[in-house]
Amino acid sequence: MPNATTPVNINYVHGMSDDAAQSWMPPLAWLAALMAGLPALLYFPTHLALKKCFGKPAA
Repeated sequence: MPNATTPVNINYVHGMSDDAAQSWMPPLAWLAALMAGLPALLYFPTHLALKKCFGKPAA
């Protein structure tokens, strides 16, 4: 990293690059894809895997 104080894109709302915003789809469509895609492809499968590993809490 050339400069530790340079701001970087950490939430990908503007695209996957730190250099320029994504331009292959409209910005609101990109945001909607992130809002629907991250839970569906990352968070929900993780939830199911952890639920299977740890089971239900004891009563």
